[in-house]
Amino acid sequence: LLPFSWVQVDYHHQVQHEFEYIYQVLEDNRRNYNSLMRGIHHHERQIKCADGSSIGFENDNYCDCVGDGSDERSTSACSHVTVGH
Repeated sequence: LLPFSWVQVDYHHQVQHEFEYIYQVLEDNRRNYNSLMRGIHHHERQIKCADGSSIGFENDNYCDCVGDGSDERSTSACSHVTVGH
């Protein structure tokens, strides 16, 4: 058996929590930056993803609907999404 320490478990949990927080901040900053670079989104371009998972902006060159790519039919932003029927 390997030596076990609650300090190691707590440290791992803390590092995981900090990583998740930093990742979320970076993702929010990236979205905000991309929105500013594209200009303010207009509500008429906002659509509900076909799979019902979230809201996306149509043809803004960012794949908001990662499950089905339905918001980017006219761009290649969701080219990595494969939809199997």
